[in-house]
Amino acid sequence: MQEPPIHLLLIDEDADDARQIGALLARQEEQLFDIVVAVDLPNALDLLQQQRFDLILIDFSLTGAAGLQGFYYVRAQAGQTPIVLLTQHEDQNLAMQALAKGAQDFIVKGKIGPLQLVRSLQFAIVRHQRLINVRGDLGDTTIIEPTSTTERNQQLATDYGLLTLERLIGEGASSTVFLASTENPNLPSSVAIKLLKTRATETKEACDSWRRIFQRECGLATELNHDNVVRVFGCGMTQRGNHRIPFILMEYVEGRAIEEAAERLAAMDIRQKVRLLVQISHGLQAIHDANIRHGDIKPGNILLTEDDRIKISDFGISGRLLESTQTLDSPLIGSPAYMPPEALARSELDGRSDLFSLGVLAYEMLLNQRPFQGKIIERLSKQIRFNRPVEPRKIDHDFPDPLQRILARCLRKVPDDRYDSAAQLAGDLEAWLDDREPPLAPAASRILSWGSKDWA
Repeated sequence: MQEPPIHLLLIDEDADDARQIGALLARQEEQLFDIVVAVDLPNALDLLQQQRFDLILIDFSLTGAAGLQGFYYVRAQAGQTPIVLLTQHEDQNLAMQALAKGAQDFIVKGKIGPLQLVRSLQFAIVRHQRLINVRGDLGDTTIIEPTSTTERNQQLATDYGLLTLERLIGEGASSTVFLASTENPNLPSSVAIKLLKTRATETKEACDSWRRIFQRECGLATELNHDNVVRVFGCGMTQRGNHRIPFILMEYVEGRAIEEAAERLAAMDIRQKVRLLVQISHGLQAIHDANIRHGDIKPGNILLTEDDRIKISDFGISGRLLESTQTLDSPLIGSPAYMPPEALARSELDGRSDLFSLGVLAYEMLLNQRPFQGKIIERLSKQIRFNRPVEPRKIDHDFPDPLQRILARCLRKVPDDRYDSAAQLAGDLEAWLDDREPPLAPAASRILSWGSKDWA
């Protein structure tokens, strides 16, 4: 029996482009797509209120805030519908922003054929379904709409007293972060509250399961008190409409994520950047010492204050116990560009997985480009798992050799070939800052899996 066609909403402001994309998708032997075209954003939002779609393909120009803002509006209206972005521009920073905000894929025009386009769209639906179908001990879950920025001054009743939401300070694919004020004498007057937005539970059993999971993970995080880690005060459940929502209460940091501080980083010399990497390494070691694997080290989760202090954030929800494992059925958690090979291969993860992600971040900070490039997730995954990154000295002829060897150690494909700990990494970076030769402690495996060639 033939499967019904995929009900696709194509949002394109250029009628000629819309016709071309429609013709491209219609080249297949089977009628795979039932396409409805929206000619602008208001038209798209009206259609989303009137019809249910299986997939949304947005052909927006993502060269500025306007394009991304349009995506945000569509995503908020779309609910559970997966979204794929199609653009002429090859801006990977904006691509990763869109992926972090809930897009399932980002495809560059002219870089993919009709068959690959169809497969990418089909896989986006499958991937999205895997992410939202959380079953087992947790019971079924329900996707809720993103938290609106208009909810300023809303009050939430929690075990920590009444919290007043002041303003939105951050948003990701799975959670929303607000600055909140509190009169609790045991807390600072201003705190950050992270509210899970994609897994609101409707049954008491599911709520209890989520509460146990958050208590287990936050119970460890609340013991952390390190200068380079955002302090977690606690977690719980709060009522929002008809849903019981898990939350995490954290220290509010006056600063900006590294991904938003490009001009400041560009003005720093290499020694200043390495000092920041030392702070990140120390903070990561403190997290690992608490038996937590961060699982999502990336520029958006590293806060930089005005006096150049580093604070690692977002480990309260993304964190997992160091001894935890994942299987082929486990959802991918993290940001694709910074994922270690073992995460993409669904193999066992530990603290050394975070060190690979930190290696990607360090390479990007020091060389102004990522070690692994890919316009769509599948291609990026292949780069990370099988390709060697470009040698730093091919990008910057004056790049220090000791730092090149440190980066190589972080980015090796096999965990046993990397640093054993973030403290080891910090020690080598500090040795270079002190004009000493980094000791580069031997890897756990005697023969490096890559042999002697670390770079392309």
